[in-house]
Amino acid sequence: RKVVRLGNVLGSSGSVVPLFLRQIAHGAPVTVAHPEVSRYFMTLSEAVNALLLALASSTPTGLFVPPLADPIRILDLAKYLIAHKGSENSESPDNEVQIVFTGLRPGDKMKESLISSRESYRSAADGMLREVQTPTLSPNELSAALNDLKTALHMRNLSALLRAVRSLVPEYQPSAQLREQAQVNV
Repeated sequence: RKVVRLGNVLGSSGSVVPLFLRQIAHGAPVTVAHPEVSRYFMTLSEAVNALLLALASSTPTGLFVPPLADPIRILDLAKYLIAHKGSENSESPDNEVQIVFTGLRPGDKMKESLISSRESYRSAADGMLREVQTPTLSPNELSAALNDLKTALHMRNLSALLRAVRSLVPEYQPSAQLREQAQVNV
């Protein structure tokens, strides 16, 4: 099995661009979590090419990351769209679209990372995609962890559920709200 981690695909249903364009078209404030939040972006064509490269790769299995440009600050993207689309939709120059900072939501990160702290890049596969070396659980470890998850869910035990998730994803940090609900320091 081959897996490709992509950046944010511009204009896709999960992209922030259509949201910003709707906000601009309605003259509503453009909502940005934080002035310093940045993300990796790629075009649909770049995403398709990365998938095709992975399929064509001589490596039978693996996790791959395509080369991506530097991350873009979401604030800069919002300003660019306002400058280019806002003027088209504005009835008068006085209708300036505002930017409102909403704050990070639980789980949001300031900077996007393509690999976790437990992963590293191997040499580039076929010259383009970088292969990611990632730790894996043995079949017995995975089975035990999944059983722990199933038991915690069946018992509706949030503390046990968070412990089971952290055993699978050690870098996962539950929000303060979840830790409080679980009444444990997970």
